[in-house]
Amino acid sequence: MPETLAGLRTLGVELGAAEGHRFSGICLVQEGACVTANFPQGPGIGLPRSILHERMIARAEECGVQLRWKTPVVGIDQKDIQLATSKVHAQWIVGADGQGSRGRRQRDAAVE
Repeated sequence: MPETLAGLRTLGVELGAAEGHRFSGICLVQEGACVTANFPQGPGIGLPRSILHERMIARAEECGVQLRWKTPVVGIDQKDIQLATSKVHAQWIVGADGQGSRGRRQRDAAVE
């Protein structure tokens, strides 16, 4: 969506129109009715999620983010994150482990 592209640019993630399919609006169809609208901010880009992920990962790493794929969090306290094999001090944690997030449950327990 156009707003998302603007937000990504603010973060330093650039996506070119050639990487996907440019579209200028939306069309909703249901039971014979059709409503269309163009985006007032300009076009969006439809692209595979894998391209978006690659760009976001590359930008995060450029900014010094340490990505720890498939690394379970076993504990969180006020200063450190306890991983299965080590402790890590972090100012910020992003737990991208879904709706049943173990990281979120541990964070909530540490805050209580």
